[in-house]
Amino acid sequence: MDPLLGAYGPSGSDVDNEAKQRARGVHCFSLLGLVSLAAFCCSIYSYAYCDFVGREVTLNPKYSASGSSIGQACEDLGYVAAAGTGTSVCSTLLAPHAIGFSYWQATLPVDQHVCLTYTQLTPFGYVTPHLDSKFHASSWMSVMGYVFGGLGWFTIAFANCCRIDQVRLQSTSCTFLLASLFTGLSLLMFKSSACDKDFFAPFFVSPSDMNDPAKMEEYDSVVSDVSCSLSKGSNCAIASTVLYLLCAVMVRASVVPDYASQRAYQRGAPPSGEQEQGEQEQRV
Repeated sequence: MDPLLGAYGPSGSDVDNEAKQRARGVHCFSLLGLVSLAAFCCSIYSYAYCDFVGREVTLNPKYSASGSSIGQACEDLGYVAAAGTGTSVCSTLLAPHAIGFSYWQATLPVDQHVCLTYTQLTPFGYVTPHLDSKFHASSWMSVMGYVFGGLGWFTIAFANCCRIDQVRLQSTSCTFLLASLFTGLSLLMFKSSACDKDFFAPFFVSPSDMNDPAKMEEYDSVVSDVSCSLSKGSNCAIASTVLYLLCAVMVRASVVPDYASQRAYQRGAPPSGEQEQGEQEQRV
């Protein structure tokens, strides 16, 4: 054995450690695909469905939580079974419900959850509540979150057909960080008008009378307060935020396997000159 090779070449232990480190990196790459898929699915669900924020209305103490008292409250607010409006919209708004980015969720008998549009027929005609800038910003943050998350997951999941190198893999760390940031900012919904007491007030008070203190006092005499809580959508957004952040960390420890490596693919391909010579021999 050449003494110079033993002195300056890599030892057997170094080769074994490098192989073990690469094996751990390849396993981390495999797990990264599953974690990024779970994060992407959670972010999609948090935006697509109509239960991002749970919303509960507190009625005046003179009304109990029974259905008959809610019906009485609706009648006091001007909802009567006339003009085809009925009291169903009112009763679902006074009962616990949920808020989404495009729809809100009502609970119909018996325990049936239905997504409804924000524009509803009321005794005052078709009315839409005021969606403030924080509400729209929360929606856009959620969209940006799953767009960046989808780009990161697509890069990892389709690496076997769209081969990547180690540098491109490491760049997806920034993609997952942006996905985590924007998905987390979608929780701005809790600071929007959706959690205000007067969000659905135009459904009970004519929009032309919203500035009338007497009319608003009638509404306040029925609805005491409104509270928002985490629901399926916001829980999925939190889970997605954490998983995207975990993906960004896992990328730093991942190693592109040979089957997905662009460099390994190019190294295994024959040189262009030999390929042309082989084609010519086949033609002859």
